[in-house]
Amino acid sequence: MPKTIPFCGVHSNVTLQSSTRDVSFRMELAQNSTAIYTITATDPEDDPIEFALSPYAVEGGTILLVDHRNATATISLDTSGMDAGTYAFEITASDGHNIERAVYAIVVR
Repeated sequence: MPKTIPFCGVHSNVTLQSSTRDVSFRMELAQNSTAIYTITATDPEDDPIEFALSPYAVEGGTILLVDHRNATATISLDTSGMDAGTYAFEITASDGHNIERAVYAIVVR
């Protein structure tokens, strides 16, 4: 069963490789593991929301985003081949008029 996490604003920041990024959500995963998360968003005018994925640095692992076209998206994470460390990816949500960005961190242990 996927864990549900909101598409939301910045809550904290983490250090990624040699830089710091503000993140909306932080996920901790073991090396060589997989996880599935559901992202949810709302639009005050009930416009359709489209999600997109922009990875920063996830060498060796896999992140897939499936936009369900109903204000939800599923993210599948596979840390196989990833070294221990903190990685990030950005998800954008757009209603066709505005774009919101949220950065998600993966801590691989």
